[in-house]
Amino acid sequence: MSSSESKIWVFAEHRQGRLAEVSLELFQKALDLGQHTNWKVAALLVGDRVSSLAEEILIYGVDEVLLAQDPLLDGY
Repeated sequence: MSSSESKIWVFAEHRQGRLAEVSLELFQKALDLGQHTNWKVAALLVGDRVSSLAEEILIYGVDEVLLAQDPLLDGY
């Protein structure tokens, strides 16, 4: 894998429809590290009815969000 394909992955923790503060902190740290390594930052978001959180994550500067959304993942 070349450095242009490398990514820093962050698990996006959330509760009751809101991103956890720790996830926001990790996004920032990952973005800082990504600037030094030229790696993109990607987030993994798992749950049900969380697509609006995926949009919010992009606002924080994350390059990509991998979304796993299904009613079976409610409360995950």
